[in-house]
Amino acid sequence: GISRDFYLTDVMYHALYRNVPVSRKTLRSYYRLCKDAAYESIVRNYIEQKKKYATQAKRKKDNRLIAFSNAKVYTLDEVLEQQKGKLVLIDIWASWCVPCLEQQPYMEKLKQQLKGENITFLYLSMDKELNRWRQRNNDLELDSHFSYVFEGREKQSFIEKYSIETIP
Repeated sequence: GISRDFYLTDVMYHALYRNVPVSRKTLRSYYRLCKDAAYESIVRNYIEQKKKYATQAKRKKDNRLIAFSNAKVYTLDEVLEQQKGKLVLIDIWASWCVPCLEQQPYMEKLKQQLKGENITFLYLSMDKELNRWRQRNNDLELDSHFSYVFEGREKQSFIEKYSIETIP
């Protein structure tokens, strides 16, 4: 009875706490075998809290950008929030992408044509090598206040959401 529920809960809780893989089948068996609602709620609450914190942690790691101007890390949301009320043109590029580099004079020409308008040109790099990115930023004379590189471009929700598989 109550002893069985205590030990089942103790084992399940510690397995979850130590990140031991627990299948849905095992969880269903636990819920079927555990008759005490208070013990069952311990496991359910722990699972809910773990999901909540995992989501928050993912959000904090997601779409992180390194600023060219000060090397600080910002989220894309923070960068876009600074431009609230403006039209934002996002240029996805990389230092090794020849077509990206060839289009920069045209981007500069467009920037000059729209000078004085309520628009921001935001440069987001897909580079993995930060030194090459920095050097190419200097070579292209990109606005350092609006140039960023993704901090680990794998599994960034922005890239996935817009299906960015190749550049330019």
